[in-house]
Amino acid sequence: MPALWPWLWIGFAAVALSGGAASLAQTPPPRLHGTFIQLSQAHGAWSEESWRRLFGYLAQLRSREIVVQWTAYDDTAFYPSTRLSPVAQPPLETILTLADELDMTVRVGLAHDSAFWSRINRDPATVAVYLRDLQARSESVARELVPLIQRHRSFRGWYITEEIEDATWKDERARAALFDYLRRLTLSVRALAPGASVAVSGFSNAETAPATFGAFWTSLLRAASIDVFMFQDGVGAGKQRLSFLPLYLAAAHEAAQTAGRELQVIVEVFQQLNDPSGFKAVPAPFDRVARQIDLAAMYSSTRGPVAFSIPDYMTPLRGVEAERLFQAYVRSRVTAKPD
Repeated sequence: MPALWPWLWIGFAAVALSGGAASLAQTPPPRLHGTFIQLSQAHGAWSEESWRRLFGYLAQLRSREIVVQWTAYDDTAFYPSTRLSPVAQPPLETILTLADELDMTVRVGLAHDSAFWSRINRDPATVAVYLRDLQARSESVARELVPLIQRHRSFRGWYITEEIEDATWKDERARAALFDYLRRLTLSVRALAPGASVAVSGFSNAETAPATFGAFWTSLLRAASIDVFMFQDGVGAGKQRLSFLPLYLAAAHEAAQTAGRELQVIVEVFQQLNDPSGFKAVPAPFDRVARQIDLAAMYSSTRGPVAFSIPDYMTPLRGVEAERLFQAYVRSRVTAKPD
């Protein structure tokens, strides 16, 4: 494997240099603009060479944007923190450095609480207190991160880690607490890094009509001043079917447009398995992913959709099925009609 990295890096450079020779009549098919990276304890043992191999594959796929889902998970930090317990080899700076080299952008996630989903299913007053605690945690992480991110031109903005869906926030008091939380946190991190945009993601459990879903997000985006609404297509997790997905994509697009915000669709490139022991998934077949990308590109901003997630389900580093998806994507979306 060590010999793989130089080949990937040189190959990417050759592809990039040859792009100008392509015919103007060749319009590249819709592509994934980038990917999420979901950090775990295992990444604390990765060497720089391991990260370079991953970024070599991302470069082959023409990825331009990285979303680091979180930089703190409970009490574990993925950067050199003095307040939390950092992993052995904190990877955030390596990610930013490689993104600098490859002219990619990075959106940096804040703090994540593993108990989030259970804690928000309580009475609204208790939820409001909990959200204030989450705000303090993420603000603390952001303050520690500022000196690090300022060293890297690839840093473009923040990502709020709490995912918003359409089943929990029906109570007006809980919804008001959520909107207040997002508004306060957005203002706080924007002040720490002026010019950096703020994104939050959400999905639909298909428990509300598309119009209701759209109205909820219109209100949220107006109240919280979020810059980018990242809509999870839900296909991999079985929350949406491709036949109904356009209805929710259209509602999300209209909400973002009405509020004057950006919409970016997250394409789930996995297939969740029915396993009672916990979340398990495998790479999805390319024909399904291709249809998701085509739909997502119709509704996303000019930057295009992002994947969840290429590192986990769409590189040769993750096994035969992930390599198969990687190769099919390259043949269909990269080399078929190169830039």
